[in-house]
Amino acid sequence: MVASLADIIHSKRAAGREKDTAVISILERTLHEEIAASREVPKDT
Repeated sequence: MVASLADIIHSKRAAGREKDTAVISILERTLHEEIAASREVPKDT
């Protein structure tokens, strides 16, 4: 079983450690990019 990126972000926020909070913005950006990519309509080739 693998945790989702959203779950990882949530756990890092809950932990509140400096090393965890340091990467939250990067993880959130990655999550938003994944969501946007999944909504893109594939072009016909």
